[in-house]
Amino acid sequence: MFKKNAKLWYLASFLLSFFLLTPLFAVDYNRSAPVRKSAPIMSPKAKQLAPLIQTGDLPDLQPNSITFSPGKPRPGDTVTVWVQVWNTGKVDSTPAMVSLRLRATYPPQGSNPPVYTASTSIPAVKPNMAKVATFTVTMNGATQGQWKAETVVDTNNNVIEANETNNAMHQLFQVL
Repeated sequence: MFKKNAKLWYLASFLLSFFLLTPLFAVDYNRSAPVRKSAPIMSPKAKQLAPLIQTGDLPDLQPNSITFSPGKPRPGDTVTVWVQVWNTGKVDSTPAMVSLRLRATYPPQGSNPPVYTASTSIPAVKPNMAKVATFTVTMNGATQGQWKAETVVDTNNNVIEANETNNAMHQLFQVL
């Protein structure tokens, strides 16, 4: 009789524990396991700027103009290109890289004109002030026709800005 009761007791305890404890240990195979989220790792620069980001006081670098000398170069000419960069933000920026790319927009069929690239850095820019990046490019192998000068400010995206989408501009020019 003891053996019969022991088996019944074992079965009853097993079923009771199964129905009571299953919700605690059930696995839902249709969902992924919960992932513990940790705080994002912030760089020292981001930690410094965190209070400014929260108040919206950030620099905002953007190219304002592209100027050439000579204004209409010939193939082989050395061209000086100035890119004016404004800080329309509320605080000083940090130094930034400015890149320049010159390329033919409609090269003559069968020609393969070169693409000229250059980059330089500009120092920090105060709010509502501008700095000028200067480039010198010798256009050896250039073809006659329409060319495009493209510039990007903060090329490496090192400056945390109020608007990261206004860092590029282009200007068309003629090679005679």
